[in-house]
Amino acid sequence: MNGEIVGGWEYVIAVYIISAIVYAGYAYSVLRRDNASRSAIKETKS
Repeated sequence: MNGEIVGGWEYVIAVYIISAIVYAGYAYSVLRRDNASRSAIKETKS
């Protein structure tokens, strides 16, 4: 036992993939809400 971690890259890659999916979903929801609020503002001005 020399303190070196062997293997485990599968978990690291899986966490990166899950994080990317979560961030992409959040960005999509923010952009969708932003577009909805902009169109609502345009409707009230006209």
